[in-house]
Amino acid sequence: HIIINLHHFGEKIEDHCKSQNNFGVHIDFIYEEKLLNTGGAVKNAAHLLLDTNPVLLHNVDALSDINLFDFLKNHHLNQAKVSLAVQNRKTDRYLLFDESNQRLVGWKNIKTNEIILQHIVKGKIVPMAFSGIHLLSQDVIKHIAQNKETVFSITKYYVEYCKQFNINGFYHNQSFFMDLGKHENLKFAEYLNLNKFL
Repeated sequence: HIIINLHHFGEKIEDHCKSQNNFGVHIDFIYEEKLLNTGGAVKNAAHLLLDTNPVLLHNVDALSDINLFDFLKNHHLNQAKVSLAVQNRKTDRYLLFDESNQRLVGWKNIKTNEIILQHIVKGKIVPMAFSGIHLLSQDVIKHIAQNKETVFSITKYYVEYCKQFNINGFYHNQSFFMDLGKHENLKFAEYLNLNKFL
């Protein structure tokens, strides 16, 4: 069961999926009249997410060859409520993890030097870049569904509640990753696809 959240060019995406017979899987399409950000989108779709645990949430602009089976295995082994795919790469905003257990403890903005720490960490804090690929337990889906806000950042939500929930980082440093939100990367991804590299 796949849920696709739609806004810009939503009809074209739905038409393409339907022209391919939804690729042989059941797909629900949810249209946002206004952008809700990822947190708001999860809240908006929560009623359709109750039959799966955990839920895989994949940002549309994240292109990666991450091993999802390893991701899921790591999620269960750590008894995580949320697992976040992260890499050691340059970014403006880092998620901060406790090196001893890969648990999320905070966030740092490199440009403004703003730091939020929710845990006291005795060991080393590791800054990692988020890849926009998440696993969420039903406990967290239900908690998000009760959020009073309709438009909110899921990253800020994770940082706010990382003391309440076990939110773990899954390090996929050996995986390919590209942010398709950048125009030059989208062009390069098109080139890779045309030349059968993807």
